[in-house]
Amino acid sequence: MQRKINPKRRGFAVIFKKDALQFVSRWHKPMPVHEMWIHSIEIMAADPKFYSQFSSGEFWICYLDNPDLAAALLNFLRKKWSKLEKSKAGKLKKFLSQNSAIKWERGFVARPDRLGNVSLWSLQDGELATAFEHSPGGEVVTIEDVVKARKWVAANIRAGEKFAGKVLDKDGFLHVKGKPRRRK
Repeated sequence: MQRKINPKRRGFAVIFKKDALQFVSRWHKPMPVHEMWIHSIEIMAADPKFYSQFSSGEFWICYLDNPDLAAALLNFLRKKWSKLEKSKAGKLKKFLSQNSAIKWERGFVARPDRLGNVSLWSLQDGELATAFEHSPGGEVVTIEDVVKARKWVAANIRAGEKFAGKVLDKDGFLHVKGKPRRRK
């Protein structure tokens, strides 16, 4: 029997949550920043096409609120996501982190929902390999590759949640203390 890894949150843009929180906490200007503000920039960095179709206004509100921090964080997170495109393992990690549901195919043990989709995290490792192979830009991967990628994604999600619990207050705000920049 395969042991499942079920992260608390499904969907995309949560694998670099810890990195995003650390980046914002080191910002030079003191201010309170809400978790949802950071999350909307994470989503824009993860998949700009998806984000622009559904809620691009939310990003622009964040950008207008603090343009320097928004642009810097977006650039930082886009670099993180682009690094995943350089290898087959990285593409698999990106596939696992950006898709909460995929189209159901024959041979999947999990049952589809009424829209014909199945939760990505309810599939077995062999089924995930098949789903990745049939996805746009997908490649043939082994079950070992899938196991490593699942563990990496789950570990990054857990690390982000654990770090968020340490730095966010009960209302979801990160209070940036700010450090003055020194001139060289």
